Amino acid sequence: MIYNGKVSAEFIRQRDIKVEKDGRDFHSATRQWDFEFPEYHQSSLNNGHVLYEGFEYDTTHSFFGNCDFKHVNAKQQIHISKYIYDKLCRGIIEHIITWKFVGRNWKQHLAENNIIKYDVLDYIPTDDILRAISDNTSICGCTINLGNGIIVKTQEDIL
Repeated sequence: MIYNGKVSAEFIRQRDIKVEKDGRDFHSATRQWDFEFPEYHQSSLNNGHVLYEGFEYDTTHSFFGNCDFKHVNAKQQIHISKYIYDKLCRGIIEHIITWKFVGRNWKQHLAENNIIKYDVLDYIPTDDILRAISDNTSICGCTINLGNGIIVKTQEDIL
């Protein structure tokens, strides 16, 4: 489902605080923290998502439980760090939400009052993600790129 969200001053303030604490260069850190927009926007829609302030996951949803949002890149990959993988294995995260920006200008960072389009592709149960990793298969058309270097291939790569 495609959503349009207006970037708020509050989101920019929170992003900039995270960028300041981030050890990466300004451009890399800002770009990375801009990827937090969909979960922030979803939590503002009164659709069951409540933003979680910790690092273990992104939102708590009234039906889907603890959710972690994962951007699907141009190679149809989602990245799952060792930290998040541990949370999946321990049952702390109940669903991975895959999403993509729509028509994103990658040369500019998000700014207050920008209208951002993004597509929420799927809500994938943790058990399905872990099974795909274990079986070395794709999940919902995506490759899972784990922080430890393991790559789960897409259907196209397997055939």
